[in-house]
Amino acid sequence: FPILHVPGLYLTYIGGNSKEIRAPAAISALSAADVEAGTPEGTVISAIGISVSLFISVAVMTIVAVAGNAILSVLPESVIVALNYLLPALFGAMWVQRIMFDYKTAALTIPMVMVLRVLQVKGAFARLPLGGGYAQILFAVLVGIFVSRKMNSAKIKEAAEKTTK
Repeated sequence: FPILHVPGLYLTYIGGNSKEIRAPAAISALSAADVEAGTPEGTVISAIGISVSLFISVAVMTIVAVAGNAILSVLPESVIVALNYLLPALFGAMWVQRIMFDYKTAALTIPMVMVLRVLQVKGAFARLPLGGGYAQILFAVLVGIFVSRKMNSAKIKEAAEKTTK
């Protein structure tokens, strides 16, 4: 908070990448301007640094989005086929983190997600609006939340009791 302050926090939470991009941009701006964090001047300088990083991020993303079709057209077919595995790989990485954190919940949710995948392949969600391609992920998240809450209800109650004391 002393580095980002109120405007910096607002910009950071809207723009994302707080630890990776926005905070280092604010620290660099404060260092370059030789201003101390937490002061009114520091607040303005960090907001300027974060704003500049946001503009650069949007500009780079716009260029990549516009040039994306041209970039994809020069990539070999094997790379384009491999890109189809990117999203499942990301979900797999997130699942592994979740399994390591709470293996009991994962032991129940993984079979449920497999059932949802089978339903997706068989076209069970095809009648939903927009083709239902989102349904498998939506239901997996909802099932995960429900199972996690049920499995950890005692911990949730205990934490709630501690905060009320």
